[in-house]
Amino acid sequence: MRQAPPERSAIGEAIAKLEELTDDMCACTDRTCADTVTQEMTRWSTEMAKDHADLKPTAEEIEEATRISERLSKCMMAAMGYGAPSTPPPPPP
Repeated sequence: MRQAPPERSAIGEAIAKLEELTDDMCACTDRTCADTVTQEMTRWSTEMAKDHADLKPTAEEIEEATRISERLSKCMMAAMGYGAPSTPPPPPP
């Protein structure tokens, strides 16, 4: 008999949703798609702030959310046509 998977905490659910939104953003190939995902993310984060303002993530949860957010940012920049962040040009001589 299989055991049921452990229930996720509200923070675990939020991290899973953030990862889902990141996957959606990384699938975008244009600004319209990225804008749509951004609007969904804004709605979701507003609900989270209202319903779960008292949550305290662990260091591991913060680390995971940060890793996912960095991936989200890279995908958003690419989808919006900014490409990968580049290094600034060297100063003039």
